Amino acid sequence: MTQSLFSLRRLRSAAMAALVAIMAAGMWSCGSEESYSPEIAKALDRAARNRKELVEVLEHYEDEPEKLEAAKFLISNMHGHYSYQCTELDSLEMFLAQLTRKEVDFFFTPEQLKRWEKFSLINLPRKDDLRSVSAEMLIENIDLAFKQWKERPWNKDLSFDDFCELILPYTISDDQPVRWRRMYAEHYNHVLDSLYQGSDVLEAALVLLKHIESEKWIYNDQLITPHRTATNLFNNRVGFRRDWCDLLVYAMRSCGIPVTTDNILFSPDNNHSYQWIVVRDPITSEYYPVGLDDYIPDRSHRPASPRTTGKIYRQSFARQDDRMAALNDIRSLPVRLNNPFLHDVTSHYFGHNEATVGIRPTDAKMMVYLGLWIDGSWEIIDTGRRDGDRVTFHDIEPGVIFVPVRHTTERFVPCGDAFYVTHDSKVKTLKANPDRLVQKARLRRTRPFTNVLAMRLSDHISGYTLSASDDYAFTHPDTIFRVNDNDTIFTDLLNISLPRDRHYRYLRMSAPKGKRFTIGELDIFDDKEMEHQRICQVIERFPSEFEPYYLQDGIATSRFTLPADRSFFTYDLGSRPAAMASVSFYTDKNFITKGTDYEIYYLAADGNWTLLDKATARKTYIDMVVPGNALLLICKAGSELKGQAFIYKNGRQIYSYDLARLYR
Repeated sequence: MTQSLFSLRRLRSAAMAALVAIMAAGMWSCGSEESYSPEIAKALDRAARNRKELVEVLEHYEDEPEKLEAAKFLISNMHGHYSYQCTELDSLEMFLAQLTRKEVDFFFTPEQLKRWEKFSLINLPRKDDLRSVSAEMLIENIDLAFKQWKERPWNKDLSFDDFCELILPYTISDDQPVRWRRMYAEHYNHVLDSLYQGSDVLEAALVLLKHIESEKWIYNDQLITPHRTATNLFNNRVGFRRDWCDLLVYAMRSCGIPVTTDNILFSPDNNHSYQWIVVRDPITSEYYPVGLDDYIPDRSHRPASPRTTGKIYRQSFARQDDRMAALNDIRSLPVRLNNPFLHDVTSHYFGHNEATVGIRPTDAKMMVYLGLWIDGSWEIIDTGRRDGDRVTFHDIEPGVIFVPVRHTTERFVPCGDAFYVTHDSKVKTLKANPDRLVQKARLRRTRPFTNVLAMRLSDHISGYTLSASDDYAFTHPDTIFRVNDNDTIFTDLLNISLPRDRHYRYLRMSAPKGKRFTIGELDIFDDKEMEHQRICQVIERFPSEFEPYYLQDGIATSRFTLPADRSFFTYDLGSRPAAMASVSFYTDKNFITKGTDYEIYYLAADGNWTLLDKATARKTYIDMVVPGNALLLICKAGSELKGQAFIYKNGRQIYSYDLARLYR
């Protein structure tokens, strides 16, 4: 019986192979336009002079039906993929490479950046992939991608469609097509093979990620470029978050790990765009973030993001024609939403929901968008479905504060009240009553202090020690303060009482071995009220570029860094006892700073930010009375409303970041 079944299967396989061969022979022997599908024929027409390269790829695989389908997938979806090709980008790579030769302060000076002030993508020549890719590059890409798909044990249940989207693509976005796959495979395949021999794709991704993180990468976001080529990223490991994600995608795909990126167009946390890689898990059919802050993939729970997102869009290689058809008739659609290679996956993280809110009277044909307040302007991250004086938004992150907005000739403006959605899809509207200033508020920041910032700060200063001694040799020092490994720091300023029963001559701040020493300020005061600052002398001598002046310049956002071979500095306190030491760790510029002028606004019923008050910070906070149920904003005076919107509730500022965490 077993032998008969085996023979039957062999006959069926042979028959199928013969049928495929006959179909392929019939399709390609005539070589006419009628042999191509409409999608392929249209792509070949668009390719113009490069048509022969694409036809060469199709003919190369005429006896390999599966690879032929993969080639068709790439070619039929190639329209819309392009790259910038010019000598300026080569010069830019050499410019970025300067940072890889530095040991500290991985940023460019204003003088160095001046050359690139007028650099703009708008003026760069673009070249469509259809008219530039070579047959040689595509064939090598397809063959190497298939090798990893077929050989990796975690891909045994990965569908052909998922393979085409997550392993096969030769490019990510607007990066120039290059032959990258062999370079990455030769570098990373043996590493992964030596470190992991299992069949769990999430484990494989985490192992490879850890290895890539051990290789040097320099973060710098001073220059925003097109997507850089895979070979440039491999050889020149410097750039911002998107560059890092691109490197990870290339490395993972070269090892047969199915990945892509999920994207935030504007982050409610920090106002920037943000990306992370996601791995397709064939066991659960979910996409799990890998390398996203402290998130650890867990198959027993829905994929999650530790960051506030608002909306999440996934990068694809195939054109999202259904989504684009729905947006086709919308006027004034920004480029970031008019991207044919993004699709909405917010519900994968938070489930499905909808919010219907009222809007003020507008043109019946006017489109209403989902808006966020982003550093001085309303920015949109989705479209709404309008029905008269109401609009409905689908699949949004609970807890994030949105505003319905419409487009005018110059900008987006509110056309309704601010709102957010709870975890059970209830809509909460924020509408200020300026005649009832009912809340006493203590304001400490202009933006949220996120867990990411806290983790970075805590990790950086873990092991920092403030010690005192009677002699400079610190023969028998006393520890005044130490940041322990398990401490989480949620402030940039620590006020430390110095012993009153003993006078020390010297005070030393030190970093643990292996950490580069950087702080903002170390101020010494003669009184507990910290009103009388004492200027102290730094005993050690450092090279001129490591200026101790920044330790006591009164500017919390400046920083003092020690040379790489030094781990401490010492103050001479003189003959008088000191009362307090105030350590300002270098974090960000968003804490309320003493002596700085601020403006406080609320969002009025007409959609305009209305000035509530002006105040000069006398301490590291500002006290005032604010309207109840209002969307508020505090920013530095003259900063053109550059700050992040929040509500005030239960005695504290609550940003979208804080509110969203309540509903997870």
